Amino acid sequence: MSISTVVTHIFNVDNNWGTSQFPSSALTEAVQQVHFCAHANTENAGSDGQSPTNHWSMFLEIDPNRSVGVDVVPGDLHSPGMIILEMIETKDCSVLNENVYDIHSGVPEGTTVETILGLIIDKGRDRYMFTTVGEGCRYWLQAFARDMVDAHLLSSEVAERASDVLACYWKYPVGSECEPRVMGQGRFF
Repeated sequence: MSISTVVTHIFNVDNNWGTSQFPSSALTEAVQQVHFCAHANTENAGSDGQSPTNHWSMFLEIDPNRSVGVDVVPGDLHSPGMIILEMIETKDCSVLNENVYDIHSGVPEGTTVETILGLIIDKGRDRYMFTTVGEGCRYWLQAFARDMVDAHLLSSEVAERASDVLACYWKYPVGSECEPRVMGQGRFF
């Protein structure tokens, strides 16, 4: 997929991408590692009568101080979710403060931010409905990890490990036990 196609797609206001914190110049940046991160649920509580869960995001590490956050979030009820892109500058991308679990892997040399966003578009992963209670980020990441394996961007072992850890609730504080958690499955359309 060409970079112009990716730019046209993600910056089109009619698509489900949030790009106000994302410069198009970041598309050509080389990705060093991909991180799948569980955000802390500091209250260890669920919402709307649901069991506790973590929100999960993907981070494309460009260098030890910069990454692109790829955050899939629910839309309004009966509306597609949105992929929020954000350029993040921090002292250490491998230990983002709000994460309680991080599975990460290097990617083949030559992989850019555009490569990964192009794969999201090519596989239709930007057309996603969360469950009615707003769950689905874990299922989305599990599906996209498999897409990355098929595109030779991630090993099957890393994708399997991601699938295993995505099936858990990672309690706060960091280092606490995890517990199995049913994965809410949204749907791609």
